[in-house]
Amino acid sequence: MAEINIPRGPIDSEPVGAIRYDVLTENGIEVRRQALLEALTGVPLGAHDHAMVDALAGWDTGPLVAVCSWLDRVREAPDA
Repeated sequence: MAEINIPRGPIDSEPVGAIRYDVLTENGIEVRRQALLEALTGVPLGAHDHAMVDALAGWDTGPLVAVCSWLDRVREAPDA
């Protein structure tokens, strides 16, 4: 089972444990894809957007968590 806990504030060190997945998930790609799609909730996505989500899901977890955190923080910003 996957557990996704994207930090909601500035990240000062490697976000170890922000995305955890069991050994049955192939390299966690599907879990990282899920994290990205959750961060993009409410954003209309086209075919190319989905292709980019798939490409980013192949990134290492640390950079991907930072991107998801940025998206979440932008959404929560007072001017957003």
